[in-house]
Amino acid sequence: MTTPHFIRSLIPRAIRRYVRERNVLNAPPKLSREEAQGYWTAPPDEKNFPDRYAYGDTKRSDELVRFADRLVSKEAAILEIGCNAGRNLNHLHRSGFTNLSAIEISPAAVAFFAKAFPEAAKAADVKVGSFEDILPTYPDRRFDLLFSMAVMMHIHPASTFLFSHMVRVSRIVLAIEDERESTSTRHFGRNYRDVFEPLGTKQILELPVAGFPNAVARAFACPD
Repeated sequence: MTTPHFIRSLIPRAIRRYVRERNVLNAPPKLSREEAQGYWTAPPDEKNFPDRYAYGDTKRSDELVRFADRLVSKEAAILEIGCNAGRNLNHLHRSGFTNLSAIEISPAAVAFFAKAFPEAAKAADVKVGSFEDILPTYPDRRFDLLFSMAVMMHIHPASTFLFSHMVRVSRIVLAIEDERESTSTRHFGRNYRDVFEPLGTKQILELPVAGFPNAVARAFACPD
């Protein structure tokens, strides 16, 4: 056990929860939907530049492939909500998934995807724009699997209508998300079982995610 983890283990969980809740209460106000969309269209800070998404956190993408293999066939129609620079789509493509689509709000991220993973980018149908504008345009049951990795948690409360569209356009929804409340102005903590089951889905998978220690993967079967 490393020193930081050892020190953390000595702090009672109740105290850690109290500190986290106090931090959340004193956090700056959340962005408006328009401000959040503006941020993700062209992130100003280096930690959210496309190259960081393209080449980092590959264990998470390995986990995504593992979950997808459990849920659907290689020929399944798959939609990623927020593909950024395409690391997840590239992992799926390299693993034999052949019918890939995505929505991404950042033109720069999509352009970087084409440079970083040209074969996957050529194979995937990526629409550039906001979820609010694009997701409602898909027909019912267009996809066998719709997934998000650390993106649903950035959907603004003013856009929660998107969750019903996710259920409408897919047969299975896979949410790989950090469900905790956060001090980030762009993170909206939710338990996704509480989000999707009232929409008529049934949770069929709940697992931890290697490489993403605070996340949980939940899959939901959508009603016919």
